[in-house]
Amino acid sequence: MCILQPLHAALLHGNAVDLGQMCSFYIGLGSRINCNIFSYDYSGYGISSGKPSKKNLYTDIDATWQALCTKSEKNYSPAACGTKTTFTER
Repeated sequence: MCILQPLHAALLHGNAVDLGQMCSFYIGLGSRINCNIFSYDYSGYGISSGKPSKKNLYTDIDATWQALCTKSEKNYSPAACGTKTTFTER
């Protein structure tokens, strides 16, 4: 059973990760840190459409941020969530 928490986190999984296999890990992590976990397949991978590219990766991240801000129970506007986002490349 999933209980919605007031905090949300977006996890950008590593290469060659199957979201179905990560489901129990995400549920356990969310329970431990008292937070909802959101993850997705990048453009061009898994069941997502599009082509993999750096530009599409950033577009995916932006869409995730927008969804978390506007679809949450509190229905935050993206401006209320803040606009400063930091990306780290490895």
